[in-house]
Amino acid sequence: MQESQQTLLPSYLRIFSLEGKTVLFTGATGGIGRSLVSAFASAGADVISLQLPSDPPIVKGIVESFGRRCTLVSCDLLNLGTIPKAIEEARIQGKSSRHPHQLRGYLHSRAYGILPITSMEDIFKVNVTAGVMIASECVKRWFLQPFDKRGVKKIINFASIASFQGNVETLAYSASKAAVVNMTKAMSNEWAPHGILVNSVCPGYTKSAITKHLYEDDAYNKRILPGIPCRRWADGDDLAGTLIYLVSSASNYVTGTCAIMDGGALGLPGLGAHL
Repeated sequence: MQESQQTLLPSYLRIFSLEGKTVLFTGATGGIGRSLVSAFASAGADVISLQLPSDPPIVKGIVESFGRRCTLVSCDLLNLGTIPKAIEEARIQGKSSRHPHQLRGYLHSRAYGILPITSMEDIFKVNVTAGVMIASECVKRWFLQPFDKRGVKKIINFASIASFQGNVETLAYSASKAAVVNMTKAMSNEWAPHGILVNSVCPGYTKSAITKHLYEDDAYNKRILPGIPCRRWADGDDLAGTLIYLVSSASNYVTGTCAIMDGGALGLPGLGAHL
């Protein structure tokens, strides 16, 4: 019989394995999301993807290429009423959806003076309210389960270095991402005693579909790269290791924190540009 991934790993690396875990994603169909899904599946996790009905089924192919199980569940984060039903469907289909991760990003790069209030509300709805609802729907089910150290649950919220910088032309985005950092701390304070650990990640300038017009713009790069000590944009692979650590049992005493992955950008104040 083929040995499991867990037994093939050196003993000191086994705590980083995701074998036997199921990860619930939002935003898995985006460029960053696909990289993370690939990393999680290669680390041994099954995947449940909450995605729009119009999103392509590409995630399923990626996950199954690693021999892992993938379940696609339709959900529109702008329609908050669909979230409880989607989480229940994920629970039923996934059987053990123990590790939800809020990976959905929503970027609206316009000056505040011409940003319709409905757009601002949508940004908060996706980045903050939907994240709270998804986490809460999972948590109320977890509270019904007996807790021991082996059953630690993990929630990872996606914030941004915009959580700490005002930046330009991203008032709503920056405000929403700052809210994500503090909601993470509040969730952790309330839920850690029940074995539910909540952390956030704060990527910097990262290549994705919604930033393609920026990272391919030479003039823009001349302006922002001097403010990134690593002198390059990140991609999904640059984020994957930190996410795997936060989901794995290697981080079972880490909660309420924010992991910054910015190539050093926050260490150079005053050189930021809008993201």
